Amino acid sequence: MDSSNPGPLLGRFKAENAENIAITGEGIIDGSGDKWRPIKKFKMTEKQWDALFTISPYVLETKETAIWMPTESILKGNHHNIQGSTEEALAAAAPYYDFYRPVMISLRHCKNVLLQGVTFMNSPAWNIHPYFCENLTVEHIQVRNPYYAQNGDGIDVESCTNVHIHHSVFETGDDAICMKSGKNAIARKIQGPCSNVYIHDCLVNEGHGGFVIGSEMSRGVKDILVENCTFVGTDVGVRMKSALGRGGVVENITLRNIHMSEIKGEAVILSETQIPEAELKAALDPTGYRLLRCSCEPYEKKGGLFSFLKK
Repeated sequence: MDSSNPGPLLGRFKAENAENIAITGEGIIDGSGDKWRPIKKFKMTEKQWDALFTISPYVLETKETAIWMPTESILKGNHHNIQGSTEEALAAAAPYYDFYRPVMISLRHCKNVLLQGVTFMNSPAWNIHPYFCENLTVEHIQVRNPYYAQNGDGIDVESCTNVHIHHSVFETGDDAICMKSGKNAIARKIQGPCSNVYIHDCLVNEGHGGFVIGSEMSRGVKDILVENCTFVGTDVGVRMKSALGRGGVVENITLRNIHMSEIKGEAVILSETQIPEAELKAALDPTGYRLLRCSCEPYEKKGGLFSFLKK
């Protein structure tokens, strides 16, 4: 990147089976996400909501809320949602191409990757998605999405090994720093847990989750250390989440010296199974922390953007 150019670089970047690659500098990569991204009414002020109709008149009404659509093809895509990668499926989905929002930075099966100094912002879906990468370093970057950005994750590290993320700032509309390893039975056919990840000295301003594992974790997640990070104003601080058919083995996860402030919901969600309060207290006592409250209520997630679709 040419850091002497003050304007943002627009677009989407993809690398596959590449080695020794880097995105560095002090520039901006802008994914023009506002041209792709549906917006839920309850996340906007009345004035903001009305302003959207100067861009597009299309709205999808759901039980949860009205959802504004940037284009007619995105609206129609909600009623089709064609799955699969066969030529027939791709041809059928082509008229609704902008419904299938891409990630902004896609790194697939790459080795020795460096992301340094750059600002990644305004992604159509996830900002950065390393997938089956080895030796990934992410340092001194900024990741920005508006608070209403549906699926606007910061970085989703999926089935990667030897990952170092540090001294970076995330402000996203969804999960900020997320570990994943595929979903459902098809993922379990391929070996590849997300493993050997070190995250430290990062700041998360708002977003859904500060540090999250899942929900796609069918191949497992292990050997993760997160320390000296600060989460401010997120919905949840730390969350281990799953969904039916997506679960995998999660082991050897360490979080320490995590500072949280103004968390809107739970600071930590560890499990969807009941853990006796006495066991939690016994585990925390040696650390110097005190267990103030333990809730065993099931976590109720609001309906997602496509929750109205019938499977």
